[in-house]
Amino acid sequence: VNNRFGNSLATSFVSGTTALLLAAMDEDTRRILKSRPGRLAESIRSILLQTASNEKVGRLSVNPNTGHGLVEIAEALALARSWSPDSLGVLTAAGLFPIGRER
Repeated sequence: VNNRFGNSLATSFVSGTTALLLAAMDEDTRRILKSRPGRLAESIRSILLQTASNEKVGRLSVNPNTGHGLVEIAEALALARSWSPDSLGVLTAAGLFPIGRER
């Protein structure tokens, strides 16, 4: 088997990217997010999902082989630098709803 994709390969890239995103975030933003249970992890997840791309692997959407796609680190870092504690949206019992979108 010579597969060069999947969770085993992606884990190290996503872990490293997460460290870079945390370092890129404003210190006050990180502190505020850490004080709100789950918000820092959800912020990182949201940044990764918003900036991932399947186009470079010939896919148009999420799929079983490439998941959400390739990590676009430059875009993710730019978004992390501009992230604010309110960037995620509203966390309710029904789930997470981005601010300004229909529920």
